[in-house]
This record gives sequence, C-alpha cells and structure tokens, in this order.
Amino acid sequence: MQVTNASNAREVDPAGGRIQRSTSLVEDVYEAIFAQLMSLKIAPGSRITVDSLVKELDVSH
Repeated sequence: MQVTNASNAREVDPAGGRIQRSTSLVEDVYEAIFAQLMSLKIAPGSRITVDSLVKELDVSH
C-alpha cells in the first residue's frame, strides 16, 4: 500500500480500491464545531465554553 497524500493520509490498495483511515476524535470534534459554525448553529460572536462542547459532543477534555 502507498499513501497518496500525507495531509489526508488515505491509503491506496494495490488492487485499486481505496481504504480510508478512520478519523481521530480530535478531527471529529473539529469537524463538528466547524459544521456548527458554518451552519450558524453557533451564532457569530456568541460565547461557547469547553464544558458545553464536552457535554454536547459527549467527549472529555
């Protein structure tokens, strides 16, 4: 197998199929927060706390 790009860390199977690595929890949390910001679920200028994110995303800090 070979890595196609270090930034996305996908591996390519020699037979031509792609095997995508699972994302880390950090990446999942980042994507969730980013999606909330972009969809305006988190309003511009609003205050967010780590504790509220921990509860909402069911993670620890």
